[in-house]
Amino acid sequence: MELRLSDQDKSYIWQVVHHAAEAMGGYEQLFASPLEFNEDGDRVKFNWPVWMRAIKAYIVSRYGESGCEKLLLTILSEVYNPENYKAYLTTREEVVLKEAANRIFIR
Repeated sequence: MELRLSDQDKSYIWQVVHHAAEAMGGYEQLFASPLEFNEDGDRVKFNWPVWMRAIKAYIVSRYGESGCEKLLLTILSEVYNPENYKAYLTTREEVVLKEAANRIFIR
């Protein structure tokens, strides 16, 4: 069975990415250093950046270690695409504006 991230998973992942981008001085800084890895027998072990470890811990809690192994590189390739980050920012801005408008009308 193919694992798929829920909308909640995607929302959490993008929140982590956005928070890390703000903390590091911009989205581009997240990928300024190359991803390091080591060989461990017949396997490759990645030395994930701190912000990606938060995502990894979340995915392990939801899908277990085997699910995490299947999803993590897909997640990394998704968040590595600047167009996807721009789309997240646009959607986030729309949600913030809608919430602000709702608060104004509720008063």
